[in-house]
Amino acid sequence: MEIQQIHKFLTYHNSPSYTLNNQQAEQLKSITYLLKNISESIREDRQELLYKALDIFFAFLNLYRHDSGENEKKSNKIFYEFCNLLAKNYKISHKVKYYAELLHITPRHLSKVIKTATGKSGNYYITNYIMTRAKDVLTSRSDLSIQDLCDLLGFSEQSSFCRYFKRTTGVSPKAYLLRHK
Repeated sequence: MEIQQIHKFLTYHNSPSYTLNNQQAEQLKSITYLLKNISESIREDRQELLYKALDIFFAFLNLYRHDSGENEKKSNKIFYEFCNLLAKNYKISHKVKYYAELLHITPRHLSKVIKTATGKSGNYYITNYIMTRAKDVLTSRSDLSIQDLCDLLGFSEQSSFCRYFKRTTGVSPKAYLLRHK
């Protein structure tokens, strides 16, 4: 594949946000079918035909590509939906992949959206959210045991929570609580 086609493919692969109506979807199917037939043909000029068909394919996609303002709005919407999902589901999962699946996008795309919105990685943002919740609960609910806190935050084992907390904050949950009483 020529460098130009590879660049076009990567451009579309990294920003996969398209909205097609039924007619456009049918046109896309036709082009895809044509590409498949060309790639399976035994003609000598098959490679040249394939390159021309790929150019047509990318030109078609370009007609329906959103402008950067639309992409920004879509990214903001994805980030907003991610934040809502995180607030509701942080006890269930601490992984970017989980939230990407709920949003029906790739983990890479979600990480890119989070990085654009916050300047931080997806994993960092999720960890920071959980640690903020943990610190709030630790300081406001001193009646809770560490195990109760683990249960509240979705950690199955106290030891894994304590390691997570110490790795993130530099101190154990008990030491943090003593410092902030």
